[in-house]
Amino acid sequence: CGQADTTAENIDIYFGLMDQLETDYSDVTFVYMTGHLNVTGEEGNLFQRNNQIRDFCLTNGKVLFDFADIESYDPDGDYFRDLYATDSCNYSGGNWADEWCADNPGSPLCYDCECAHSRPLNCNLKGRAFWWMLARIAGWQAEPDQYSIAFSPASLGFTALQGGSAPGAQTLEIWCEGNGTLEWTAAETAGWLALSPASGSSTGEHDPVTVEVDAAGMQNGTYNTAITITAPGAENTPQSVPVSLTVTSTDTFIAAGPGPGYGNLPEVRVFPPEQGSGPIYTFAAYGAPHYGVNVSSGRVNGGTADVILTGAGPGDIYGPHVRGFLADGTPVGGLSFLAYGTNKWGVNVAAGDLDGDGYDEIITAPGPSGVFGAHIRGWNVDGSVSPMPGLSFFAWPTTQSTFGARVFAGSDLDGDGRDDLVTGAGPDPRAGTPVNVYRYLDGTASLWFSLDAFPAGTTMGASVAAGRLE
Repeated sequence: CGQADTTAENIDIYFGLMDQLETDYSDVTFVYMTGHLNVTGEEGNLFQRNNQIRDFCLTNGKVLFDFADIESYDPDGDYFRDLYATDSCNYSGGNWADEWCADNPGSPLCYDCECAHSRPLNCNLKGRAFWWMLARIAGWQAEPDQYSIAFSPASLGFTALQGGSAPGAQTLEIWCEGNGTLEWTAAETAGWLALSPASGSSTGEHDPVTVEVDAAGMQNGTYNTAITITAPGAENTPQSVPVSLTVTSTDTFIAAGPGPGYGNLPEVRVFPPEQGSGPIYTFAAYGAPHYGVNVSSGRVNGGTADVILTGAGPGDIYGPHVRGFLADGTPVGGLSFLAYGTNKWGVNVAAGDLDGDGYDEIITAPGPSGVFGAHIRGWNVDGSVSPMPGLSFFAWPTTQSTFGARVFAGSDLDGDGRDDLVTGAGPDPRAGTPVNVYRYLDGTASLWFSLDAFPAGTTMGASVAAGRLE
Protein backbone atom coordinates (compact mmCIF):
# COMPACT_ATOMS: atom_id res chain seq x y z
CA CYS A 1 0.00 0.00 0.00
CA GLY A 2 3.00 2.32 0.31
CA GLN A 3 3.29 2.42 -3.50
CA ALA A 4 0.42 4.91 -3.72
CA ASP A 5 2.86 7.78 -3.05
CA THR A 6 3.79 7.95 -6.71
CA THR A 7 2.88 9.86 -9.85
CA ALA A 8 -0.60 10.41 -11.26
CA GLU A 9 0.48 8.45 -14.34
CA ASN A 10 1.41 5.43 -12.24
CA ILE A 11 -2.00 5.54 -10.53
CA ASP A 12 -3.59 5.49 -13.99
CA ILE A 13 -1.52 2.37 -14.73
CA TYR A 14 -2.98 0.86 -11.52
CA PHE A 15 -6.48 1.57 -12.83
CA GLY A 16 -5.66 -0.03 -16.17
CA LEU A 17 -4.27 -3.19 -14.60
CA MET A 18 -7.30 -3.52 -12.34
CA ASP A 19 -9.60 -3.02 -15.31
CA GLN A 20 -7.85 -5.89 -17.12
CA LEU A 21 -8.34 -8.16 -14.08
CA GLU A 22 -12.02 -7.23 -13.95
CA THR A 23 -12.35 -8.04 -17.65
CA ASP A 24 -10.57 -11.38 -17.33
CA TYR A 25 -12.49 -12.41 -14.20
CA SER A 26 -15.87 -10.81 -14.63
CA ASP A 27 -17.47 -12.91 -11.90
CA VAL A 28 -15.07 -11.59 -9.25
CA THR A 29 -15.50 -8.34 -7.30
CA PHE A 30 -12.13 -6.61 -7.12
CA VAL A 31 -11.44 -4.22 -4.24
CA TYR A 32 -9.44 -1.04 -4.76
CA MET A 33 -7.32 0.44 -1.98
CA THR A 34 -5.77 3.74 -0.89
CA GLY A 35 -2.21 4.01 0.38
CA HIS A 36 -1.33 4.23 4.08
CA LEU A 37 -0.53 7.60 5.66
CA ASN A 38 3.08 8.75 5.63
CA VAL A 39 3.30 12.00 7.69
CA THR A 40 2.95 14.29 4.62
CA GLY A 41 -0.54 15.49 5.65
CA GLU A 42 -2.98 17.15 3.30
CA GLU A 43 -0.22 19.08 1.52
CA GLY A 44 1.64 15.98 0.34
CA ASN A 45 1.54 14.02 -2.90
CA LEU A 46 0.05 10.94 -1.19
CA PHE A 47 -3.11 12.87 -0.28
CA GLN A 48 -3.55 13.88 -3.93
CA ARG A 49 -3.02 10.32 -5.22
CA ASN A 50 -5.41 8.84 -2.67
CA ASN A 51 -8.02 11.38 -3.77
CA GLN A 52 -7.33 10.32 -7.36
CA ILE A 53 -8.20 6.75 -6.36
CA ARG A 54 -11.30 7.83 -4.42
CA ASP A 55 -12.60 9.92 -7.31
CA PHE A 56 -12.08 7.05 -9.76
CA CYS A 57 -13.96 4.60 -7.54
CA LEU A 58 -16.87 6.99 -6.96
CA THR A 59 -17.15 7.85 -10.64
CA ASN A 60 -16.98 4.24 -11.82
CA GLY A 61 -18.89 2.46 -9.05
CA LYS A 62 -15.90 0.48 -7.70
CA VAL A 63 -15.50 -1.05 -4.26
CA LEU A 64 -12.84 0.80 -2.24
CA PHE A 65 -11.12 -0.24 0.98
CA ASP A 66 -10.03 3.24 2.11
CA PHE A 67 -6.98 2.29 4.15
CA ALA A 68 -5.85 5.91 4.56
CA ASP A 69 -9.24 7.08 5.74
CA ILE A 70 -9.36 4.48 8.51
CA GLU A 71 -5.94 5.74 9.66
CA SER A 72 -7.24 9.32 9.76
CA TYR A 73 -10.04 9.06 12.36
CA ASP A 74 -10.38 7.76 15.90
CA PRO A 75 -13.62 5.99 16.94
CA ASP A 76 -15.07 9.32 18.14
CA GLY A 77 -14.67 10.80 14.68
CA ASP A 78 -11.74 13.10 15.58
CA TYR A 79 -9.65 13.82 12.46
CA PHE A 80 -5.84 13.54 12.34
CA ARG A 81 -4.84 13.54 8.67
CA ASP A 82 -4.30 17.29 8.73
CA LEU A 83 -2.05 16.79 11.78
CA TYR A 84 0.44 14.76 9.73
CA ALA A 85 -0.70 11.33 10.94
CA THR A 86 1.15 8.16 9.94
CA ASP A 87 0.15 4.53 9.51
CA SER A 88 1.37 3.91 13.09
CA CYS A 89 -1.19 6.51 14.30
CA ASN A 90 1.47 9.02 15.30
CA TYR A 91 0.58 12.65 14.64
CA SER A 92 2.01 16.06 15.50
CA GLY A 93 0.54 15.91 19.01
CA GLY A 94 1.18 12.29 19.99
CA ASN A 95 -0.39 8.95 19.05
CA TRP A 96 -4.14 9.05 18.63
CA ALA A 97 -4.69 5.31 19.01
CA ASP A 98 -2.80 5.09 22.31
CA GLU A 99 -4.56 8.21 23.58
CA TRP A 100 -8.01 6.87 22.71
CA CYS A 101 -7.37 3.50 24.38
CA ALA A 102 -6.04 5.28 27.48
CA ASP A 103 -9.31 7.23 27.64
CA ASN A 104 -11.43 4.12 26.96
CA PRO A 105 -9.86 1.26 28.98
CA GLY A 106 -11.46 -2.12 28.37
CA SER A 107 -12.89 -1.24 24.96
CA PRO A 108 -12.91 -4.27 22.61
CA LEU A 109 -11.50 -1.97 19.94
CA CYS A 110 -8.27 -1.92 21.93
CA TYR A 111 -7.81 -5.71 22.21
CA ASP A 112 -4.18 -6.61 21.69
CA CYS A 113 -3.32 -8.14 18.34
CA GLU A 114 -0.41 -8.54 15.93
CA CYS A 115 -0.40 -5.32 13.99
CA ALA A 116 2.41 -4.48 11.58
CA HIS A 117 3.32 -0.81 11.26
CA SER A 118 0.38 0.28 13.44
CA ARG A 119 -1.41 0.00 16.77
CA PRO A 120 -3.99 -2.61 17.89
CA LEU A 121 -6.83 -0.05 17.85
CA ASN A 122 -6.25 0.83 14.21
CA CYS A 123 -5.86 -2.80 13.17
CA ASN A 124 -9.10 -3.73 14.96
CA LEU A 125 -10.84 -0.90 13.10
CA LYS A 126 -9.40 -2.08 9.77
CA GLY A 127 -10.38 -5.70 10.48
CA ARG A 128 -13.96 -4.75 11.33
CA ALA A 129 -14.21 -2.50 8.29
CA PHE A 130 -12.87 -5.25 6.04
CA TRP A 131 -15.37 -7.86 7.30
CA TRP A 132 -18.23 -5.35 6.97
CA MET A 133 -17.16 -4.65 3.39
CA LEU A 134 -16.98 -8.38 2.54
CA ALA A 135 -20.43 -8.93 4.06
CA ARG A 136 -21.90 -6.17 1.91
CA ILE A 137 -20.23 -7.61 -1.20
CA ALA A 138 -21.74 -11.00 -0.28
CA GLY A 139 -25.23 -9.47 -0.17
CA TRP A 140 -25.79 -8.60 3.48
CA GLN A 141 -28.02 -5.58 3.99
CA ALA A 142 -27.02 -3.12 6.67
CA GLU A 143 -29.51 -1.94 9.26
CA PRO A 144 -32.10 0.44 7.78
CA ASP A 145 -31.55 4.14 8.25
CA GLN A 146 -32.62 5.44 11.64
CA TYR A 147 -33.32 9.13 11.98
CA SER A 148 -35.61 11.59 13.68
CA ILE A 149 -36.96 15.11 13.33
CA ALA A 150 -34.88 17.80 15.00
CA PHE A 151 -35.84 21.48 15.20
CA SER A 152 -34.97 24.75 16.93
CA PRO A 153 -36.17 26.79 18.74
CA ALA A 154 -38.52 24.69 20.85
CA SER A 155 -41.25 27.35 20.65
CA LEU A 156 -41.95 30.72 19.03
CA GLY A 157 -43.56 33.84 20.48
CA PHE A 158 -44.72 37.04 18.75
CA THR A 159 -46.07 40.34 20.05
CA ALA A 160 -48.06 42.63 17.71
CA LEU A 161 -49.36 46.15 18.16
CA GLN A 162 -53.10 46.32 17.50
CA GLY A 163 -53.61 48.21 14.25
CA GLY A 164 -49.86 48.41 13.66
CA SER A 165 -47.61 46.71 11.18
CA ALA A 166 -46.74 43.03 11.52
CA PRO A 167 -43.98 42.01 13.94
CA GLY A 168 -40.72 40.78 12.49
CA ALA A 169 -40.50 37.29 11.03
CA GLN A 170 -38.73 34.54 12.96
CA THR A 171 -36.84 31.47 11.77
CA LEU A 172 -37.54 27.84 12.62
CA GLU A 173 -34.77 25.40 11.69
CA ILE A 174 -35.60 21.77 10.82
CA TRP A 175 -33.04 19.04 10.19
CA CYS A 176 -32.38 15.30 10.16
CA GLU A 177 -30.96 13.83 13.35
CA GLY A 178 -29.31 10.48 12.54
CA ASN A 179 -28.58 8.59 9.33
CA GLY A 180 -31.01 9.05 6.51
CA THR A 181 -32.91 11.62 4.50
CA LEU A 182 -35.65 13.54 6.28
CA GLU A 183 -38.46 14.48 3.89
CA TRP A 184 -40.32 16.89 6.14
CA THR A 185 -43.54 18.89 5.92
CA ALA A 186 -44.54 21.75 8.25
CA ALA A 187 -48.22 22.66 8.63
CA GLU A 188 -50.21 25.25 10.59
CA THR A 189 -53.92 25.71 11.17
CA ALA A 190 -54.13 29.34 12.38
CA GLY A 191 -55.08 31.87 9.75
CA TRP A 192 -52.70 34.45 11.19
CA LEU A 193 -49.61 32.23 10.77
CA ALA A 194 -47.63 31.66 7.55
CA LEU A 195 -44.67 29.35 6.80
CA SER A 196 -42.17 29.49 3.95
CA PRO A 197 -41.12 26.97 2.78
CA ALA A 198 -43.58 24.41 4.12
CA SER A 199 -41.57 21.34 3.11
CA GLY A 200 -38.01 20.28 2.49
CA SER A 201 -35.37 17.56 2.57
CA SER A 202 -32.44 17.27 4.96
CA THR A 203 -29.63 14.77 5.43
CA GLY A 204 -28.31 16.74 8.40
CA GLU A 205 -28.16 20.29 7.13
CA HIS A 206 -30.44 22.79 8.89
CA ASP A 207 -33.36 23.91 6.71
CA PRO A 208 -34.60 27.42 7.62
CA VAL A 209 -38.34 28.08 7.66
CA THR A 210 -39.53 31.70 7.79
CA VAL A 211 -42.43 32.08 10.22
CA GLU A 212 -44.59 35.21 9.88
CA VAL A 213 -47.78 36.43 11.56
CA ASP A 214 -50.52 38.80 10.39
CA ALA A 215 -52.46 40.31 13.28
CA ALA A 216 -54.58 42.63 11.17
CA GLY A 217 -58.07 42.93 12.63
CA MET A 218 -57.28 40.87 15.72
CA GLN A 219 -58.41 42.01 19.16
CA ASN A 220 -56.19 42.38 22.21
CA GLY A 221 -55.29 39.06 23.77
CA THR A 222 -53.04 36.03 23.53
CA TYR A 223 -53.53 33.47 20.76
CA ASN A 224 -51.95 30.01 20.73
CA THR A 225 -51.40 27.48 17.98
CA ALA A 226 -48.71 25.04 16.88
CA ILE A 227 -46.65 24.13 13.84
CA THR A 228 -46.82 20.38 13.13
CA ILE A 229 -43.75 18.79 11.54
CA THR A 230 -44.18 15.37 9.92
CA ALA A 231 -41.69 13.16 8.09
CA PRO A 232 -42.35 9.60 6.86
CA GLY A 233 -39.85 7.15 8.35
CA ALA A 234 -38.75 9.44 11.17
CA GLU A 235 -38.82 7.73 14.55
CA ASN A 236 -40.48 10.67 16.31
CA THR A 237 -42.94 11.93 13.72
CA PRO A 238 -44.98 14.09 14.21
CA GLN A 239 -43.44 16.93 16.22
CA SER A 240 -45.21 20.04 17.51
CA VAL A 241 -43.76 23.54 17.85
CA PRO A 242 -45.91 25.82 20.07
CA VAL A 243 -46.50 29.33 18.72
CA SER A 244 -48.04 32.21 20.67
CA LEU A 245 -49.15 35.65 19.51
CA THR A 246 -49.93 38.49 21.91
CA VAL A 247 -51.86 41.45 20.47
CA THR A 248 -51.59 44.60 22.54
CA SER A 249 -52.61 48.26 22.30
CA THR A 250 -50.29 50.88 23.73
CA ASP A 251 -49.11 54.40 22.93
CA THR A 252 -45.77 53.99 24.71
CA PHE A 253 -42.77 51.81 24.03
CA ILE A 254 -39.44 50.60 25.34
CA ALA A 255 -36.48 50.39 22.94
CA ALA A 256 -33.40 48.28 23.58
CA GLY A 257 -30.17 47.57 21.76
CA PRO A 258 -27.40 45.07 22.60
CA GLY A 259 -24.19 46.17 24.29
CA PRO A 260 -20.80 46.50 22.59
CA GLY A 261 -19.94 42.81 22.21
CA TYR A 262 -18.02 42.00 19.04
CA GLY A 263 -20.67 39.55 17.84
CA ASN A 264 -23.70 41.68 18.79
CA LEU A 265 -25.77 42.89 15.87
CA PRO A 266 -26.86 46.57 15.79
CA GLU A 267 -30.46 45.45 16.24
CA VAL A 268 -33.11 47.57 17.95
CA ARG A 269 -36.05 45.81 19.57
CA VAL A 270 -39.19 47.72 20.53
CA PHE A 271 -41.40 46.38 23.34
CA PRO A 272 -44.74 47.37 24.86
CA PRO A 273 -44.62 48.23 28.58
CA GLU A 274 -45.98 44.84 29.66
CA GLN A 275 -44.52 42.02 31.76
CA GLY A 276 -42.93 39.26 29.70
CA SER A 277 -43.89 40.69 26.31
CA GLY A 278 -41.95 40.02 23.13
CA PRO A 279 -40.88 42.73 20.71
CA ILE A 280 -43.55 44.38 18.60
CA TYR A 281 -40.91 45.65 16.18
CA THR A 282 -37.34 44.65 15.38
CA PHE A 283 -35.02 46.44 12.96
CA ALA A 284 -31.34 46.83 12.13
CA ALA A 285 -30.03 50.34 12.71
CA TYR A 286 -26.80 49.77 10.77
CA GLY A 287 -25.40 47.32 8.26
CA ALA A 288 -22.31 46.38 10.26
CA PRO A 289 -22.58 43.03 12.12
CA HIS A 290 -20.69 43.96 15.28
CA TYR A 291 -20.57 46.01 18.49
CA GLY A 292 -24.27 46.49 19.16
CA VAL A 293 -25.99 49.86 19.15
CA ASN A 294 -26.59 52.76 21.56
CA VAL A 295 -30.21 53.91 21.85
CA SER A 296 -32.13 56.89 23.17
CA SER A 297 -35.39 58.60 22.24
CA GLY A 298 -36.84 62.05 21.96
CA ARG A 299 -39.61 64.12 20.39
CA VAL A 300 -37.62 65.76 17.65
CA ASN A 301 -38.38 67.16 14.20
CA GLY A 302 -41.66 68.78 15.26
CA GLY A 303 -43.49 65.45 15.42
CA THR A 304 -46.02 64.17 17.92
CA ALA A 305 -44.39 60.74 18.45
CA ASP A 306 -41.07 60.02 20.05
CA VAL A 307 -38.27 59.06 17.69
CA ILE A 308 -35.80 56.29 18.49
CA LEU A 309 -32.29 57.71 18.22
CA THR A 310 -29.39 55.34 17.58
CA GLY A 311 -25.64 55.71 17.79
CA ALA A 312 -23.24 53.23 16.23
CA GLY A 313 -21.44 50.91 18.65
CA PRO A 314 -17.78 51.41 19.61
CA GLY A 315 -16.02 49.32 16.95
CA ASP A 316 -12.70 50.51 15.57
CA ILE A 317 -14.19 50.72 12.06
CA TYR A 318 -17.59 52.23 12.86
CA GLY A 319 -18.04 55.97 12.71
CA PRO A 320 -20.11 58.31 14.92
CA HIS A 321 -23.25 57.71 12.86
CA VAL A 322 -26.49 58.97 14.44
CA ARG A 323 -29.84 57.89 12.96
CA GLY A 324 -33.50 58.37 13.80
CA PHE A 325 -36.33 55.84 13.41
CA LEU A 326 -40.01 55.60 14.11
CA ALA A 327 -40.91 52.80 16.50
CA ASP A 328 -41.67 50.42 13.60
CA GLY A 329 -38.16 50.89 12.17
CA THR A 330 -39.05 53.42 9.47
CA PRO A 331 -36.08 55.82 9.08
CA VAL A 332 -36.87 59.47 9.84
CA GLY A 333 -36.10 61.54 6.79
CA GLY A 334 -33.13 63.86 7.19
CA LEU A 335 -32.10 62.34 10.51
CA SER A 336 -28.87 60.57 9.61
CA PHE A 337 -25.54 62.25 10.21
CA LEU A 338 -21.96 61.85 11.45
CA ALA A 339 -21.51 63.71 14.71
CA TYR A 340 -17.70 63.94 14.50
CA GLY A 341 -15.01 64.00 11.87
CA THR A 342 -13.80 60.47 12.44
CA ASN A 343 -14.64 57.01 11.16
CA LYS A 344 -14.13 55.09 14.39
CA TRP A 345 -15.49 54.24 17.84
CA GLY A 346 -19.17 55.03 17.42
CA VAL A 347 -21.16 57.63 19.33
CA ASN A 348 -23.33 58.00 22.44
CA VAL A 349 -26.67 59.81 22.04
CA ALA A 350 -29.23 61.55 24.23
CA ALA A 351 -32.15 63.94 23.67
CA GLY A 352 -33.71 66.78 25.63
CA ASP A 353 -35.44 70.11 25.16
CA LEU A 354 -32.48 72.29 26.07
CA ASP A 355 -33.78 75.52 24.50
CA GLY A 356 -37.39 75.27 25.72
CA ASP A 357 -39.01 75.27 22.26
CA GLY A 358 -41.18 72.25 23.05
CA TYR A 359 -39.11 69.78 21.02
CA ASP A 360 -36.00 67.82 21.88
CA GLU A 361 -32.52 68.44 20.61
CA ILE A 362 -29.94 65.69 20.13
CA ILE A 363 -26.81 65.55 22.28
CA THR A 364 -23.81 63.45 21.28
CA ALA A 365 -20.53 62.35 22.81
CA PRO A 366 -17.76 60.26 21.19
CA GLY A 367 -17.52 56.55 21.85
CA PRO A 368 -14.88 55.04 24.18
CA SER A 369 -11.66 55.44 22.24
CA GLY A 370 -8.34 56.30 23.81
CA VAL A 371 -7.80 59.12 21.29
CA PHE A 372 -11.02 61.16 21.46
CA GLY A 373 -11.82 63.53 24.25
CA ALA A 374 -15.15 64.26 25.94
CA HIS A 375 -16.38 66.44 23.06
CA ILE A 376 -20.04 67.26 23.70
CA ARG A 377 -22.11 68.51 20.77
CA GLY A 378 -25.74 69.58 20.36
CA TRP A 379 -27.89 69.27 17.24
CA ASN A 380 -31.11 70.93 16.12
CA VAL A 381 -33.52 68.79 14.08
CA ASP A 382 -35.91 70.68 11.83
CA GLY A 383 -36.34 68.65 8.66
CA SER A 384 -32.56 68.46 8.57
CA VAL A 385 -29.84 68.35 11.21
CA SER A 386 -27.67 71.35 12.10
CA PRO A 387 -25.27 72.09 14.99
CA MET A 388 -26.74 73.96 17.94
CA PRO A 389 -25.08 77.35 18.45
CA GLY A 390 -22.97 77.47 21.58
CA LEU A 391 -23.12 73.71 22.27
CA SER A 392 -19.79 72.25 21.26
CA PHE A 393 -17.29 71.87 24.08
CA PHE A 394 -15.04 69.44 25.95
CA ALA A 395 -16.50 68.44 29.30
CA TRP A 396 -13.00 67.64 30.61
CA PRO A 397 -9.51 68.32 29.31
CA THR A 398 -7.88 65.50 27.38
CA THR A 399 -5.24 65.26 30.11
CA GLN A 400 -8.02 64.01 32.40
CA SER A 401 -10.21 61.92 30.10
CA THR A 402 -9.93 60.86 26.45
CA PHE A 403 -12.39 57.97 26.31
CA GLY A 404 -15.40 59.93 25.09
CA ALA A 405 -18.26 60.66 27.50
CA ARG A 406 -21.72 59.58 28.63
CA VAL A 407 -24.61 62.01 28.25
CA PHE A 408 -28.18 62.56 29.50
CA ALA A 409 -30.47 65.46 28.70
CA GLY A 410 -34.05 64.50 29.57
CA SER A 411 -34.77 66.33 32.82
CA ASP A 412 -35.38 69.95 33.90
CA LEU A 413 -33.38 70.09 37.11
CA ASP A 414 -33.84 73.77 37.99
CA GLY A 415 -37.50 74.21 36.96
CA ASP A 416 -36.87 76.85 34.30
CA GLY A 417 -38.77 74.99 31.59
CA ARG A 418 -35.62 73.78 29.86
CA ASP A 419 -33.96 70.39 30.17
CA ASP A 420 -30.44 70.39 31.54
CA LEU A 421 -27.44 68.46 30.25
CA VAL A 422 -25.61 65.92 32.42
CA THR A 423 -22.26 64.42 31.38
CA GLY A 424 -20.19 61.61 32.87
CA ALA A 425 -16.61 60.81 31.98
CA GLY A 426 -15.99 57.92 29.59
CA PRO A 427 -14.21 54.70 30.64
CA ASP A 428 -10.71 56.16 30.76
CA PRO A 429 -8.54 54.22 33.27
CA ARG A 430 -7.07 57.57 34.37
CA ALA A 431 -10.43 59.17 35.03
CA GLY A 432 -12.25 59.11 38.30
CA THR A 433 -16.04 59.48 38.32
CA PRO A 434 -16.56 63.18 37.51
CA VAL A 435 -20.03 64.45 36.60
CA ASN A 436 -20.75 67.86 35.08
CA VAL A 437 -24.17 69.54 34.74
CA TYR A 438 -24.79 72.29 32.17
CA ARG A 439 -27.53 74.80 31.41
CA TYR A 440 -28.25 76.04 27.91
CA LEU A 441 -29.16 79.72 28.16
CA ASP A 442 -29.13 82.47 25.55
CA GLY A 443 -27.69 80.15 22.92
CA THR A 444 -24.74 79.01 25.03
CA ALA A 445 -24.06 75.96 27.20
CA SER A 446 -22.47 76.89 30.53
CA LEU A 447 -21.31 74.75 33.43
CA TRP A 448 -23.78 74.84 36.32
CA PHE A 449 -21.98 72.58 38.80
CA SER A 450 -19.66 69.56 39.05
CA LEU A 451 -19.37 66.63 41.44
CA ASP A 452 -17.42 63.42 41.95
CA ALA A 453 -19.94 60.60 42.02
CA PHE A 454 -17.76 58.11 43.91
CA PRO A 455 -14.79 58.21 46.29
CA ALA A 456 -11.22 58.64 45.10
CA GLY A 457 -9.81 55.43 43.68
CA THR A 458 -12.96 54.62 41.70
CA THR A 459 -12.03 54.87 38.02
CA MET A 460 -13.36 54.33 34.49
CA GLY A 461 -15.82 57.24 34.46
CA ALA A 462 -19.51 57.43 35.35
CA SER A 463 -22.85 56.62 33.75
CA VAL A 464 -25.42 59.34 34.31
CA ALA A 465 -29.16 60.01 34.44
CA ALA A 466 -31.39 62.61 36.12
CA GLY A 467 -34.99 63.03 37.21
CA ARG A 468 -37.40 64.47 39.77
CA LEU A 469 -38.02 63.01 43.24
CA GLU A 470 -41.70 63.93 43.27
